[in-house]
Amino acid sequence: MEQPLRLGGVPEHFNLPFHLLQAEGAAVPFAWQDYPGGTGAMFQALDADSIDAALVLTEGAAAYLAKGGQAIVPGFWVETPLIWGIHTGASSPYHKLADLRGKPFAISRKGSGSQLMTYLLARREGWPAESVSFVEVGNLAGAVQALTHVEAAGFLWERYTTHPLVANGTFRHLGDLPAPWPAFALAVRPDIWAARADQIRTLMAQALQRAHQLAQDPTAPQQIATHYGLDEAQAQAWLSQTRWAHPWQEGHTPLVIEEVSAVLRSVGAVE
Repeated sequence: MEQPLRLGGVPEHFNLPFHLLQAEGAAVPFAWQDYPGGTGAMFQALDADSIDAALVLTEGAAAYLAKGGQAIVPGFWVETPLIWGIHTGASSPYHKLADLRGKPFAISRKGSGSQLMTYLLARREGWPAESVSFVEVGNLAGAVQALTHVEAAGFLWERYTTHPLVANGTFRHLGDLPAPWPAFALAVRPDIWAARADQIRTLMAQALQRAHQLAQDPTAPQQIATHYGLDEAQAQAWLSQTRWAHPWQEGHTPLVIEEVSAVLRSVGAVE
């Protein structure tokens, strides 16, 4: 009997359709693993054969492939850009974005979206690339520690995920940085794609259909708020600006990945 597909994703609202589908019964059985450490942790898991496929940040996939990583990226999961919130500790001495120039930024790990987007932030703000430094913190919990103890000055993470930490006085929100590309793509181990591509296509088509239904469900903001600890207004705001890549499509990811790679090379994030 064939094993369920092993999928990984961040423990964020973008992936609620998979949790709903798993509870309701998917056409293709799958096991889900949350990765609080984000895209870098998921690519490590793919390399270690701990999972078969992952829903990763598009910029993380581009960086992984540019550095010689082996994965198939057949299509996108979320079409709209990720909105990265720019944060500092609520008790830090940094009160405006310009105060973060030349200060260390917390990142989950090298090659992560949080690192890559910090490079893009530096370019947008006109900061020299050599002025940017990093403190690896592993995940959001690690960033809380680093910013609270001022071991790092800034931190970029999906703004709605961090909103509860802004609301409770842990973080101070200094601005936003929308990524200039689709937020999340599917990355698959090459051997798994070769053996089970049709199953993956079926599962992604069903998951995206479930996402499409969720987006049109008037109770969706309440579901999202309850599941992820957001207030309902924040959940509604996030849902109104998010579009999953329904229906499932293949063939257009290589061009986008190359465009993203070119941007990352231009800011020194990858060689």
